[in-house]
Amino acid sequence: MSDLWAYTGASLLVLATLPQVVKLLRTRRTEDFAFGFVLLNLAGLVFLAIRSLEIGEVAFLAINVLSAFFWALLLGMKIVTATTPDPVVN
Repeated sequence: MSDLWAYTGASLLVLATLPQVVKLLRTRRTEDFAFGFVLLNLAGLVFLAIRSLEIGEVAFLAINVLSAFFWALLLGMKIVTATTPDPVVN
């Protein structure tokens, strides 16, 4: 039963990032995100993915890699929008 709790919680954490990614892709506005916040989340997920790989937890490896991908996308958008003028949002 504890595996079910762990997989459910990890899946919810991945899904919690998805609405923010969609919103940022739509609006292209990232000024509310601090670089440190995004970098720390990304770094934590990379370390968790490495540990998941090390202990052979394939499901957690996949969840951490997917979450890290979302945070890397957010970081990329943060970098791009920091160097370009604000878009006009209708």
